[in-house]
Amino acid sequence: MSLLSLLGLLVTSVTAPPQGSDELCVGVQSCIVNCVGSHTLRGAATPSAFEVFAGPARMLFLQQLQISRKGSLELRCDTQHDLQWIPDCTLVETRLSPSKIEYIVDISAILEKHVQGTSTAIVAAIADCCDLRWKTRMDWHLDADDFTATAPTLVLDCSNAWKRYTSYLDKNCNNFFAKRTTFNCELDEMGDTCGLTREILASHECRFADGASSS
Repeated sequence: MSLLSLLGLLVTSVTAPPQGSDELCVGVQSCIVNCVGSHTLRGAATPSAFEVFAGPARMLFLQQLQISRKGSLELRCDTQHDLQWIPDCTLVETRLSPSKIEYIVDISAILEKHVQGTSTAIVAAIADCCDLRWKTRMDWHLDADDFTATAPTLVLDCSNAWKRYTSYLDKNCNNFFAKRTTFNCELDEMGDTCGLTREILASHECRFADGASSS
């Protein structure tokens, strides 16, 4: 497709890519995460301390851009190899320059976590009511089939607690957390970046470039 015809396509629909679909296989490096904090459960006189761990684990997902039947651009992320990890992708912006097309994408996922604490109540509350969320923004350079990404943020998010229940005394999570409750998390000191890498894509399946398993 010539640059002139591509420009005409993007003028009519700024979010429309070239015809067909485009796929990119993305790997997430090992995420060894540690969240340390304290929280005063509703009804408790003093705060309870907790610690949340995640990892090490490497994960894969297949990112697909395609035109829907209505002519709009659709973005989808699919987990590879039946991992207990479901990435969520949102197309934020499309950019055009003389040399390339860029798609700005927000990606987030919930990581599996392990909880320790100073009371049974705080362990149950954090385990059942909070999500350990990883998120980043990616700049996909379509013509080069490559990307850059921001350093990921890691947050223990308990803001959705009003819609959930905990195994502790079978209580609604809103007994433990206000509507907007989050705790910051950090990567540990082992040097893992939890960032993104481009991996091998064959027959719509992702593989780590070194051939290692994704589990």
